[in-house]
Amino acid sequence: TAGVDYYKVLDVSYDATEKQIKKAFRAQALKTHPDNQNAAKREEDKERYILLTRAYEALSDVETREEFDLLLKNGVPLQVQYYERYAHRYGAPIVDVKYVLAALILVISAVKHVSQTIKHHNAVRAVKNTPQYRQRIRELTNQGMDTSKLTLDDMNIRIYGSDKPGWKNFFAIQLAMSPYSLIKLIMRARKDEDTLLMEKYGWTREELERQKKMAAKKEAEYKQSNKY
Repeated sequence: TAGVDYYKVLDVSYDATEKQIKKAFRAQALKTHPDNQNAAKREEDKERYILLTRAYEALSDVETREEFDLLLKNGVPLQVQYYERYAHRYGAPIVDVKYVLAALILVISAVKHVSQTIKHHNAVRAVKNTPQYRQRIRELTNQGMDTSKLTLDDMNIRIYGSDKPGWKNFFAIQLAMSPYSLIKLIMRARKDEDTLLMEKYGWTREELERQKKMAAKKEAEYKQSNKY
């Protein structure tokens, strides 16, 4: 019962022993048991007896008593108050908020995984419909290679932004690894652009310089063309 102090219900101290709690319950239960009362007081004592039983069940169990003591000391957590106050209006069951949050995280993880999988499959389909991909497949076929089971990974083709989702893409895993991801992001922000490019593409310093020269050459040719 919300707001009820079970210690006061049983009329025992907060440091009462299990034996004292049991003795107090028996003494009061005998006085208020519905079978021992006349018809006029039976309904009133029935409610009182139910309350006494709840108090005894809560305080006679070690784990339940510890939880009750924490509630007396700290009060009901805000998120539990909010959920239990409004959930019944929308037909939601009164359950532990931790289970609700865990179920919500699992649902979000599943929806996110399905969405990323669909996005990846659509991107693969789009790549396979490009003239460049079809030309490459014809070249490999002419070389005698079986391309029926060839994947984009086999052809060293990667679709950035639509990668195939793995276990690291699950929302629950990402949530658990968020402190690590934050530290990694801070460390990455301290690195220069060249280091980030080498880590991203697996280039050596020599390969990076070669790529820079090629990019600069293409830019110069583009500027000299009529398209610039």
